[in-house]
Amino acid sequence: MKCIHCDTEMITANMDTGMTVGSYFYLWNKEKGIFNSRKTTTVKVYVCPDCGYIELRAEKPENLVINKKS
Repeated sequence: MKCIHCDTEMITANMDTGMTVGSYFYLWNKEKGIFNSRKTTTVKVYVCPDCGYIELRAEKPENLVINKKS
């Protein structure tokens, strides 16, 4: 993947909370209601080694879709 700012090839990196070992960022979505569970996906991090631009991408965005009943 190329950086949108300087056209350099981006590299993957890891990002965590710094609070506990093994922590990581993830995205979640949930339909309203206490009995509905969260739908989650991890986040992939890309960084440009030249300009420092960072891009975050959901690894499996389809996991976040809530299928509403009609």
